[in-house]
Amino acid sequence: MGKRIPMTTSPANSAAQAAAGSSEAAAVAELATRAALAAAAERPIQRTQEGGKPFTTLLLADGSQAIHSLAEFEPPRKKAHARFCEAQAFIDYINIYADEHSRVFCDVEKRSFAAIIDYHDAASPDASGRRGEHQAGFALRLTETMQAWLDLAKEAVPQAGFAEFLEDHYMDVEEPDGAGVLELAKTLEIKNNVAFKSTQRRSDGGYDLNYEEQIATRAGMQGTMEVPARLMLAIQVFEGGQVAGLPARLRFRLAGGSVWFLLKFLGLERVLRAEVERVRESIAEGTGRPVWAGAATIG
Repeated sequence: MGKRIPMTTSPANSAAQAAAGSSEAAAVAELATRAALAAAAERPIQRTQEGGKPFTTLLLADGSQAIHSLAEFEPPRKKAHARFCEAQAFIDYINIYADEHSRVFCDVEKRSFAAIIDYHDAASPDASGRRGEHQAGFALRLTETMQAWLDLAKEAVPQAGFAEFLEDHYMDVEEPDGAGVLELAKTLEIKNNVAFKSTQRRSDGGYDLNYEEQIATRAGMQGTMEVPARLMLAIQVFEGGQVAGLPARLRFRLAGGSVWFLLKFLGLERVLRAEVERVRESIAEGTGRPVWAGAATIG
């Protein structure tokens, strides 16, 4: 039998094999890295809100996931909630800060207006930096005079209280004229010791209140007090607004010889809504942009 010759590997061959193995491992690692990058590229960035701040989910080398904040990459943006008591100031603010995507809203029921300066772009509703954090608001406020008449109309008022109110606010009444209303107030004030017996409707729509004197020196003497059935008020309804005509029906009831007056506005909500619409139109004209009916909040 022939003698076996042992196989030997030269140092040069060992180095070559090691180099080949290293290159193969590197190639595999590179392929894995490219595959991971390709998979990450195909995966959409996940952006949600955590405490109001955006973040993304990262895939780590070991297959786990980690949350990474993106707040540091967000562009700077204004955060403000300005409130105004005049329509013109509200208009001026919008004209200074608004851009093509800003929106203005009108809540007719609440008689308020809101501008969202950083409203989202319709083509890209998730545009970074436009989250409705820059807003301006304006609410219509009733004048003290209007509020006083509304308070009067809440319930029946006794003769003395009604007379005092008319004396303080007769200039708000357009029909009958102020002089006639003031005369009525004085008559009601003077005739506080009479017993009202009956009423009678006049041809002009008003009423005659028939009374009997109660003062000893005039006991038994009878008289008549003329009371209008309607009042037409001319009042500035909202602060900074225009004077509006407000018709009201004047009613009364007799109880134990006393007379109580009750004022009921006619078409009050229609008048208030018309004034809100007028302001809405002025804001639209002043800003050169539509004022949407309703309210909106984005985040």
